Amino acid sequence: MYLYHVKKNSDFEMFLKIKSDPTAILWSGFTDAPNREKLYEHFSKLIQNDKIYLYYLMDENNNVIGYCRINYIDEITCESDGVSILSEYQGKGMGNEIHRLKKLKAKELGFEKMIGCVSENNIPSRKNMENNEWFLVDGFEYRRLEAFNRTDKFLHYEVIL
Repeated sequence: MYLYHVKKNSDFEMFLKIKSDPTAILWSGFTDAPNREKLYEHFSKLIQNDKIYLYYLMDENNNVIGYCRINYIDEITCESDGVSILSEYQGKGMGNEIHRLKKLKAKELGFEKMIGCVSENNIPSRKNMENNEWFLVDGFEYRRLEAFNRTDKFLHYEVIL
């Protein structure tokens, strides 16, 4: 497994596939797959922003497994803002693998600490974070998840790289 740094608009189809995955739709808080044109516009802005690092998790055959995003906060801190594994690869250790590789990449980029948040109801993601040395910190926020017709409490985590 490896992380592929997404830098080209031609990488969009893989992003669309991941964001259109039923599990990704649910946990993003939406009820439907994203609009292709709006998502392409968003994708283009992401890859042009030099403070956002977008990566695909790839297997040895160059198949896309999922994606993760690292956002620059300051010289020593970055944010894990978005992790998603395609449904067909879930339950196979890919969440742990993407967290492991994401931490290594953030350290390689010069960061010392990564912050992030996850719904208290997203038990698999919480377990992946905790299995990869993330720990709960003070603070939380509420976000509306339309697909579940509820508002979830999102817990704040951080990890030292």
